[in-house]
Amino acid sequence: MCLLGNIDVAHDLVDGTKEEVFNAVKYAIKTAGSGGGFIVSAANMHPTVKVKNLKWMIGATHEFGTYPLNL
Repeated sequence: MCLLGNIDVAHDLVDGTKEEVFNAVKYAIKTAGSGGGFIVSAANMHPTVKVKNLKWMIGATHEFGTYPLNL
């Protein structure tokens, strides 16, 4: 089984700061990444999701994207 998504599009990817987006990605990896099969992505998409925040999500995934977290 593979899990996909779960980065918040109500706040984090719309109005969130870089720190909030990075924390959301770290939390998602920490809680869903055990055993592999987790793909970080937005929970869904809508017009108010900001490209800047998506880029932060991708950057955080590259930085912390293995389990256990690379802190």
